[in-house]
Amino acid sequence: MIESYLSELDSRLSGPRAAKADLLAEAEHSLRDVAEAYSDAGIADAEARAVREFGPIPMIAREYQAELAAAHGTHAIRSLLLAIPLIHVIHQASRQLWEGASWQGGALPPDWFLMLTNAIDYVWVLIAVFSVLALVVGKRVAQRWVSARMLGRSAGAFMTIMLGGYLVLQLPIVIGGLAMDGMLLHPSAMLTSLAAAFVLAYLVHLTRRCFVLSAA
Repeated sequence: MIESYLSELDSRLSGPRAAKADLLAEAEHSLRDVAEAYSDAGIADAEARAVREFGPIPMIAREYQAELAAAHGTHAIRSLLLAIPLIHVIHQASRQLWEGASWQGGALPPDWFLMLTNAIDYVWVLIAVFSVLALVVGKRVAQRWVSARMLGRSAGAFMTIMLGGYLVLQLPIVIGGLAMDGMLLHPSAMLTSLAAAFVLAYLVHLTRRCFVLSAA
């Protein structure tokens, strides 16, 4: 009885594997403790009674899914924070490609292009600061005022704003690089651009999952 209950509950949940495993383990531990207590008291159908008292699967699944949404939101923001050094390295490698004689016969990019590329570094510093604040404040707020499901949605909104701000600055750089004698079409530049795009695509995927899991 307990096994079938947990199996159905498992099938209804979606989210981080570790967090999901922890929730199911807690549920199993609680169910078996109650069932064992009833069995020791000589009550028939101890497992069935423990399952009934634990709660109907749809209700428990909604509660657990909200917890998983919040856990994924935290994971998404942490991933954003951890991706910042990687993207910084990629940007620095890309910058070396157009410094000196890598394009336009040795001419340097125009001032506006340099200004935007330098601004990207500061943007990532701000994103890092906001990410740390979001993790700290989010945990405090979740403990007092905000539901777990709303925390997951808020994480998705935060990720959208952070990545959106970055892409708004990055778009003129990409367009400008393509316009300046195809600078970004240099094989090495294309490689670093693809690496950055891969990291960003993963972060966008995590952002989307914040909303999907919160709505489940």
